[in-house]
Amino acid sequence: MIGYPFSRLRAFYYAMGSLFFGIGILLIIYAGGRWTGGYSGLMGIRPIFMGSKIPYYYFFWGLTIVCLIAMYRFEFSRIGTNLKAIAQSHEVASSVGINESRYRIMAVGFGCFFVGLIGAAYAHYNLVISPTSFNLSATLWLVMYVLIGGTDNFKGPIIGTAVLLLIPEFFRDLKLYLPYLSAGILLFVVYLFPKGLVSLPDQVRSWYSQRLQKKEANNVS
Repeated sequence: MIGYPFSRLRAFYYAMGSLFFGIGILLIIYAGGRWTGGYSGLMGIRPIFMGSKIPYYYFFWGLTIVCLIAMYRFEFSRIGTNLKAIAQSHEVASSVGINESRYRIMAVGFGCFFVGLIGAAYAHYNLVISPTSFNLSATLWLVMYVLIGGTDNFKGPIIGTAVLLLIPEFFRDLKLYLPYLSAGILLFVVYLFPKGLVSLPDQVRSWYSQRLQKKEANNVS
């Protein structure tokens, strides 16, 4: 019921619609009182593992691997192929019988399943979950991960996440300037690599091939 209206939106309008929908849900949680915990959130969540936090390290690694395998299988399944066709041209996809709205809802549902899975696991790790745990700032960082890594391949967000998480480790002395540094990297990547860093090998091969062709043409002339 909620997914269908959003499936009719595209690009900027979809981004704005989903953003304001999330803000609306946040306001409902704030007003939920004892049902949602309000501003304080839900407390007293039972841990999965007692005592040491080390088991959580392996637990989250296991969840990550399972999610990546599922996403890889999803990308190269019939559903994933149809979604790529919709991304290339939704008019052509519709003309060959692909139900655009249906596949968009399936894609969002698939993504939300994993977000909910990891969110639930995080709640049992943190033992407290509140509206501030997943605020607008976290959403913007997720968008940056995707834009820097690339959207055409499931490896793109992984690359984007690795880049933006490793930067604070290498530039700890510049902690105050990290948001500006991250924004600069985003602008640099979007300008030079519109498809994200995942497209870098293809662009290098294309550039090298063009160099060889020009060199051969000069030799012939």
